[in-house]
Amino acid sequence: MDASRIGDDSARLLNDLTFISVNLSSIATALALGAFAAAILRGRAMPAGLGWAAGVTALVHLIAGGAFARSGFFSPQGIGIYLAPVLYYLWVVVASITLFRGGSSRRAG
Repeated sequence: MDASRIGDDSARLLNDLTFISVNLSSIATALALGAFAAAILRGRAMPAGLGWAAGVTALVHLIAGGAFARSGFFSPQGIGIYLAPVLYYLWVVVASITLFRGGSSRRAG
């Protein structure tokens, strides 16, 4: 066996560990998004819809953090890789645009 190659079992293990670590990182993202949701909904400095979107995205990340089925949508290669990051990046873009435009749903008058 060539010393520069790893075996099939080692490759599968490294692949699984990669996906599991991505899923576990979803928990930290969910905590941050939950804090953003609470701050937005309590503070009213930004539109409430942005807070609710952060809450939904946090929930998806919590589900992704516990997705350890052998296969399918709730496996480490499912929700944590495909849905959760897309929602997070979409929320970041919308939040950035909202902040850039002034943030508040209230108008000075």
